[in-house]
Amino acid sequence: MVEETLTGRGDRLKAIAIATDVFGRGLDFDAMNDPVVRIEAGRLRRALERYYLLSASDDPVIIDIPKGTYTPTFTRREGAMVARTGC
Repeated sequence: MVEETLTGRGDRLKAIAIATDVFGRGLDFDAMNDPVVRIEAGRLRRALERYYLLSASDDPVIIDIPKGTYTPTFTRREGAMVARTGC
């Protein structure tokens, strides 16, 4: 999800694309009858929330996947320093 968004293909992140590419479902995938994408997206949202609450209070960027979409958002924490690499 993050890679697709960062490379400008966030608009491709639909249930059918995720179901076929990630979960190996066929092109006849029906999101109404197979909730795998919604269920796993919910798990990922909860895992990200837990991570930022418990382990990553100093991370300079917060990744979130708002409900109703599978496209992540990126928020820079106020006052956070971003490490730069290279010269």
